[in-house]
Amino acid sequence: MEFHDNESMESFTSLIPGMDASRFDPVALKIFLSGETPMITLYALDKANVDKKNFPEDKLPVRKFKSPISWKELFKYVKSFDLVVHDGNFNIEDMWVENR
Repeated sequence: MEFHDNESMESFTSLIPGMDASRFDPVALKIFLSGETPMITLYALDKANVDKKNFPEDKLPVRKFKSPISWKELFKYVKSFDLVVHDGNFNIEDMWVENR
């Protein structure tokens, strides 16, 4: 995902209700497309819970934030993004492309 020159992940995620940059660090962003209004889901590291042991050792403690966003608002921040869709049987990282 590429943001416009004067925008960033931080400015984009500040649109999401409940997102507090002093407490959470964005780690992943999902854009769900169905109908006329995209839905963004932000997964953010909860800095307050990193040192606690109330989650599995091999997992990252994140908080999920969801919010609808208009296409106009989305592209006010986002310059471009790639979308890869696969059948779920193979990870794209496990593929070897022969005709580079």
